[in-house]
Parts: sequence; structure tokens; C-alpha cells
Amino acid sequence: SLPKMYPHSKVSKAGTWFAGKRWWRANEPEWDVIAESTANTILFGEVKWQRRPMDKKRLVALAKTMKTRKLPKLSSGYLSRDRKYFLFVPQVRKGAPKEIDGVKVVTLAELLH
Repeated sequence: SLPKMYPHSKVSKAGTWFAGKRWWRANEPEWDVIAESTANTILFGEVKWQRRPMDKKRLVALAKTMKTRKLPKLSSGYLSRDRKYFLFVPQVRKGAPKEIDGVKVVTLAELLH
């Protein structure tokens, strides 16, 4: 699992997580990663890849989309838990925010170290 492979990564520091899965069901919104922690927290993650480092404007737009996206139809026990949002990107431009409206921005380098 990620915490065992990369114990110092930003995601690992946010909790101990069970294996994440992609969420896609018929007409429901797609989520790239949904995972549950041992502390009853649900991780909602999106992975966005592009060749160039992402700038603040793009990151803000992606974070806004994530925060307004409909949550999956999970049982009420899951949706009543604390939520953490992560946006996984290859790299960001210098000075880009590390968190936007509760969405943590994680670069590939941060994920692996």
C-alpha cells in the first residue's frame, strides 16, 4: 500500500489508508480514487496529467470542480465520515498553492517522497 511504500508522502501523513479504488457507476460522477482510512476518513482524489507544470489558475479550476462534484452513492455511514480531497498532478509551477479550498495538491515528487 502507499503508506508502506512511501511513508513520508503527503497522503501517508494524512492518515493510514486502505487500498484505494476508482469509482465509476453508470450515470454517477466518476472519481479517480476513493479510499477509506483507519480513522474513518474518506479520501476523494482526482488525477490530472499534462506535460507542462500546472499553474494556479488551472489548479483552482480543478479544485472547484472537485468540491462541487456530486459524491458517489455510498452508504450513509461512509458519507457521514470526515472527507479529505486530494488533487494528484505531475508538477506545478513555482508559487502554486499546496491547498485550495480544502483540496490538497500533491505532485508526483511529493507522492513518492
